[in-house]
Amino acid sequence: VVNGEVRITDNGQIGADLVLDLHTLQTSPLGLRVMQNLGAVQLSTSSLQETSTIILMSNVGLVNVSFPSLSRVGVFFFGGNDETETVHLPSLKEVFDEDIAFAASTALREIDVPMLMHAAEDVELFYLASIEVIAMPSLETVDEDFEVHASHSVHSVLVPKLVSIGEDLEIFDNWRLKNLDISSLESVDEDFETYLLQTIEEVRAPSLVEIGEDLLVFGNPHLALVEFPALQTNQSITSVDDALASNASLTCTDPLNCTDAYYLYARENDFDFEENAIYLDAPHQFRACATTTTGHGGCL
Repeated sequence: VVNGEVRITDNGQIGADLVLDLHTLQTSPLGLRVMQNLGAVQLSTSSLQETSTIILMSNVGLVNVSFPSLSRVGVFFFGGNDETETVHLPSLKEVFDEDIAFAASTALREIDVPMLMHAAEDVELFYLASIEVIAMPSLETVDEDFEVHASHSVHSVLVPKLVSIGEDLEIFDNWRLKNLDISSLESVDEDFETYLLQTIEEVRAPSLVEIGEDLLVFGNPHLALVEFPALQTNQSITSVDDALASNASLTCTDPLNCTDAYYLYARENDFDFEENAIYLDAPHQFRACATTTTGHGGCL
């Protein structure tokens, strides 16, 4: 124990099939740090209910992680644990100080956070090669970023109760993602970003009223429907730089039910990408303009 923080770090082969059962640990004011250990297959702290920091990083052999009683934590970081398959946080309701993050863990296939409602900063999931479903069924508010990227087995991101994001929504570079449930989302204070999603066909946000800065939806070759029926006009979204961009199969006729101009870039073989726009002047009024690299062009 170092200055109130429990540390299990930098151990060699500490025992084949060893279970680190910290069942008597009820409080750790400055947190728990488990890093760079070899051999332990399971970590469990059955009594710990609240702590400021949990860092689990670069452990080899750790297959299962469980914090069954943990309800509040200041920051939770899980990264570089390439043999961990499951992380169970069944009682966690709040990350009260900074981020909750899961990163660079190639075997991770299940993250169990059924009760999590609030994160004080970011919710981040990235470089997770094996997980197929990311579900946070109780999550309502994220004060900074909600981010899922570079996790190529993910086919579903499910946050059906998420209402507000204090900074960015960033869903990108997830090649198998088909199902994005953000059905309760009402506000994104900065950027709404869904891009480089190879298989997604629909982006729906039926409750979304406000995007504070940029709307970026590009590089999604199978995207066929974009639907934000409640979105209010926002001057910062009405520039070409804040566009819906380069979705090769975008065919919707009324993608945004808004009252001001929104832009869609069209990716075509002979078009100057930065000079082409398809934009919506008003609901049910659709106009396409294009200029080729040779200077020919016009509007429909």
